[in-house]
Amino acid sequence: MQQRLIVEGKDDAIVLSAILKRKQISPPKGYRNEYKFKNEFAINANGDSKIKISLKEELQSPNVEHIGIIIDADDKGAEISKN
Repeated sequence: MQQRLIVEGKDDAIVLSAILKRKQISPPKGYRNEYKFKNEFAINANGDSKIKISLKEELQSPNVEHIGIIIDADDKGAEISKN
């Protein structure tokens, strides 16, 4: 079975790969090859507005067992609720 990590853009997959290497964290099983990690495991949604489309596509794939999503804050920063 396959795993997917949906990210906003191609740079997010590159950064994630670099963080794993620097922290000496093994990539997911089956995606130890950097090419497979960036091109098969990490799915580029092409923007945060298209995350739902990518998620729907991956949910319909019969071979995908696990799906994760990473959305970063970009330049907006964190919002704190006053409730």
